Amino acid sequence: MSLRCNRFISATARLCVLGWCLALALSTASSEERQAAEVVVTIPNMHCAGCAKKIRGKLYVLPHVAKVTTILSRNEARLEPVQGKQLSVADIWETLEKAKFPPSKLVGPDGEFDKQPSRSSTT
Repeated sequence: MSLRCNRFISATARLCVLGWCLALALSTASSEERQAAEVVVTIPNMHCAGCAKKIRGKLYVLPHVAKVTTILSRNEARLEPVQGKQLSVADIWETLEKAKFPPSKLVGPDGEFDKQPSRSSTT
């Protein structure tokens, strides 16, 4: 290979690495923002995959919900909001109670709740 070709390959490789580092930095920042806005709900009577599926279905229809993950072994549902939005903890709690899956604990950006949050404490 010629010297020019080697320099071109070397410069291209550096650009690829730089682009990868930039993408990683941006994804880490948005991931941290999502975790800060995440809501974690403990649901004691989520016993099986069927319960988890029903819960996810009820929570996905709420405004600004981007992702719902259920963790059966921990009886948890984790909700991620649409970027730049905040979830209503009162709506989440109320939705789960209506679906016959009352939460025992809810933790989010608005605080920690062990009973239904008032509408004034949420956005």
